[in-house]
Amino acid sequence: MIGNIRSNVNRAHLCCLVLVFAALLPSLVLTNHQDTPWLAPEDTSFPYKGLEHNLVELVKVQASTSKWITLMTFTGAIKRFVLNCIYSMTTFGRQPHYLVATFDPESLALCIKLNLPCYNASSLSQVRITNEAHPFDTPASNALWWAKQQLTFEILSMGYNVHGSDADVVYFREILPSYQHIFDQTWADGAFLMEEAVTENPEDFESYINLMNAGVYALKSSPRVLKFVHHWLRNLEEMDQVRLNNLMGAAYMLCESRAMCHASKRHHKAAFYRHPHIFPGTSCTQPFEGDPCDERRLYIHFLCESGWDRKAGAWSDMQLWLVDEQGVPLWSNPAAGVGGAGKPTHPFLPCQGLAWQNVGMSPNGGVGCVVMQEAAMFSDHLTLMAHADSSQDPKVGFKEKPDAKQEDGV
Repeated sequence: MIGNIRSNVNRAHLCCLVLVFAALLPSLVLTNHQDTPWLAPEDTSFPYKGLEHNLVELVKVQASTSKWITLMTFTGAIKRFVLNCIYSMTTFGRQPHYLVATFDPESLALCIKLNLPCYNASSLSQVRITNEAHPFDTPASNALWWAKQQLTFEILSMGYNVHGSDADVVYFREILPSYQHIFDQTWADGAFLMEEAVTENPEDFESYINLMNAGVYALKSSPRVLKFVHHWLRNLEEMDQVRLNNLMGAAYMLCESRAMCHASKRHHKAAFYRHPHIFPGTSCTQPFEGDPCDERRLYIHFLCESGWDRKAGAWSDMQLWLVDEQGVPLWSNPAAGVGGAGKPTHPFLPCQGLAWQNVGMSPNGGVGCVVMQEAAMFSDHLTLMAHADSSQDPKVGFKEKPDAKQEDGV
């Protein structure tokens, strides 16, 4: 009889253990696949499942407690690039708060199958976007970029901060703390990657001036930033990056210090910081010289050449493919609990420490100090601009004009 009692007790214990394990299993699956949701079973109940047509709820579920969310775009043909970017972002960038916008039924279906936090943004596109790998600066790629910026405006309007990212990006270190460091040091409203290109003729005021890249950015929600994005979206015929750079001085100002950023805000213009070039003197993709983990690099973005085959080749040469075609990690990363036995650790990722520690630095990366006289001159210049036109609305910061080129100051 004692043996039967013990047997029954053991069965009861076993039953309890099974029930506890069954209750914990879903959370264990979610935890194990936070960086690789596409490797989880299709029926896994991720908290964003079924929200692909509800932007408000999707953002609410996915945003961080500090109200940051990363926005990416997706077409089926660039699946590996998207998964590679997401993996780097969540594993090395420590940023699991993101959503993926799609623009065609095939890409949306694949996005959902991959267990990603998908959003059907097809209504935002001005032209039909298919699930292909669209070449640079074509009607479809331009429409996709503009749809991303329109979605940024919608999310900012909801009171959330947006980290926008292209797919041809690999993150090296923690994302949100690196941007927050910039915002704490400069009081900027947003941050973009520095680019530099200007006409050789100092009297040529018609040619395009390239100041910063539109592919990766961080924008804090505020009336100033919303107003800037509103003006950014007013001419969708230009490429989004051309439009962005043409608005400098009209809808935003660049700043490198608290004094300069604050002067911009005082005149009701968004204040943007340009973080340093990815490589010394340039942001064009090239082989690493020196330490790949130089603090100038929060990420690598494929720039100055077009073509998805070229991008793929560059990622191979630079050892920046982190997942294979199916999204399986290629490297072991014990700290993040991913990879697996028998896989090598990555030669340099993740990078330690935050990016851009020397803020107060010049955009090229040399440590410098913006003197108070320079900040005062900048502020006085803006004041003179404001008083130069008595019809200007001081709450707006620049006068509305019907002609787009006049309005933009270009």
